Amino acid sequence: MPINELPGVHFIQPGGMIDKIHGLYLFIGYDTTGGHYYSLDINTGNIIYSPVLTTNMSQIRYDEQEQKIYGLCSAKDTGEYFVSVDSKTGNYSRISLLPGIKYIVGGASFYTYDAANHHYLFVGEDPNRNSFLYTINSLNGQILYKASFTMISSFSDNVICLEYDNNLNKLYAIHWESHTIPFPSNESVLVFPNPFKTKTTITFKNPISNIVVSLFSTDGKLISKQSFGTASQITLERNDLPDATYYASICSDNVPIGLIKLVAE
Repeated sequence: MPINELPGVHFIQPGGMIDKIHGLYLFIGYDTTGGHYYSLDINTGNIIYSPVLTTNMSQIRYDEQEQKIYGLCSAKDTGEYFVSVDSKTGNYSRISLLPGIKYIVGGASFYTYDAANHHYLFVGEDPNRNSFLYTINSLNGQILYKASFTMISSFSDNVICLEYDNNLNKLYAIHWESHTIPFPSNESVLVFPNPFKTKTTITFKNPISNIVVSLFSTDGKLISKQSFGTASQITLERNDLPDATYYASICSDNVPIGLIKLVAE
């Protein structure tokens, strides 16, 4: 049942959070002037605070004891930062630079928060595309743990939807497997360049018909779908894709024939 309308809010960023101590629901939303950090009264739905979004934060989590929003922020020239925002005023501060992290694995599936210990957990990659599960002390930005996290290296064997249980002190997730298999030897392909910057070309050993290429992120989200006719070579344009790892599922005549790992950088 709707509690209240949100006047002027046209778009909401995924990742709402509850402040049980103060009875607030927090999220990032956008009106005609730009982004805001919204805090709503969970009983009335009234907007209590809506300071302006002053930086491009992602992977946000809320610490109700500190009354701060924590998250990650990319600076093009210097790297990835762990940052905080005061949920009432919108005041933003960089807590620490995160050395050695080249990419942040995107989506809501690869980060969580340990509220009791003020630990922020997320998955990132080094310059060689090796994946790690990082644990950060949110109070000072120190990296406490860096554990190898190979579960996102294969689209056919993945771990997603990380959630931390403070009562049991355990990290839970969902493991899933795809039944799509790599290209058989008689349908071998050449992908070049890969990694790619603007576009990449996929060349098949033999021409295939009614080609459909579905591009997925590492957490299984469909990014795009393109159709081609009969061809022995197709080109995929990068367009506005962020730097990340993707998977291209290729079908011919509505039959899945294989999966390709692509890296945009």
